Amino acid sequence: MNQKALRYVLIAAVVLVWGAIIYRIFAALGSDDGPEPGTAVASKPLKQAARDSFSLLANYSDPFLPADAVMEPDVAVDSPVVTSNPAVVSTSLPATEPPVDISFVRYQGMIANPEKKLRMAMISINGSEHLVKENEVIQDVLIRKITANKLTVTYRKKTFHISGGGNAPSPATAQGQ
Repeated sequence: MNQKALRYVLIAAVVLVWGAIIYRIFAALGSDDGPEPGTAVASKPLKQAARDSFSLLANYSDPFLPADAVMEPDVAVDSPVVTSNPAVVSTSLPATEPPVDISFVRYQGMIANPEKKLRMAMISINGSEHLVKENEVIQDVLIRKITANKLTVTYRKKTFHISGGGNAPSPATAQGQ
C-alpha cells in the first residue's frame, strides 16, 4: 500500500473513533432513564423500618471535656431529642463557682525591720512553716500585704484576708474581689 492510501485509511479510522465517542457522549446526556410519556408506573408501597430491638448505653465520659467536669444527661436515652439545629448541642454548666477553701493557710505573726522597711510573715500552709515576704508565692498562694494583725493573700484569683498574728491563729475570712 502506498503512503497516500494509508493516510486516507487512517484519517477514516480517526473520524470513526471520534464519531463514536461524540455519539456516546450525546446519547448519555440526552437520556433521562425515566419512563416514556404516557406510560403508567406501578408504585410500590414503602416498607416501614422495623424498630430496633437494642438500645445504646451512652454512659461513658465525654472525651472533649476536662476530667473534672461532670455532666448529667438532660433527657433519657430512649427518648428522641428534637432540636431546631442538630449541629448545636447545649451544655448546661453550673452558674456559680464552688467556694474556695483557704482554711489551710494560718497567719502566725509578722517580723518587721523598720530600717530597711522590710516585713516578713510567718505562715503555716498545710502544716508546713514558711517565712515569706510580700508578693511571694508559696504553693499557689500569693502573699499580697502583711500587717501586724492581718495577712492579705490571693488564691485561685480571689483575695482573702486572714486575721491572726497573735499566739492563737484565727480562721480565714473570705472577701472575694
